[in-house]
Amino acid sequence: WRAGQYREAEVSSLIGTLDAQTRLARVLLTVDDPLARTVDGPPLILDSVLEVRIQGASLKDVVRVDRSYLRGNDQVWVMQEGTLSIREVEILFEDASYAYIAEGVEGGESIVTTNLATVADGIPLRITESASETSQP
Repeated sequence: WRAGQYREAEVSSLIGTLDAQTRLARVLLTVDDPLARTVDGPPLILDSVLEVRIQGASLKDVVRVDRSYLRGNDQVWVMQEGTLSIREVEILFEDASYAYIAEGVEGGESIVTTNLATVADGIPLRITESASETSQP
């Protein structure tokens, strides 16, 4: 492909499942004139590996949290009035770095980011001077 050359396509479907380790997916794209009979550019052959940019829908009313702050079974730990609150959350979407939470935590709440030796609802928490143990989503 020459510099600046591109083709437009539509995502038709996801083929298989998302790879858990690489977070890559195989998708089926629909493109007009894939063999480039009437357009300038190389033909697109089935099973070709391509670099694509997919424009998705915007996520609204979500809280973005670093994926490393997720605990088992879609939970986050929140510091609420000086105590630990273990929250079940609804994750709307995850990318390589972040989870986008639709339910279970609100913007501005303090997410506990450190691992705790004892984990139970209501245990007392404190913020260290560096405040490195909580993060504002």
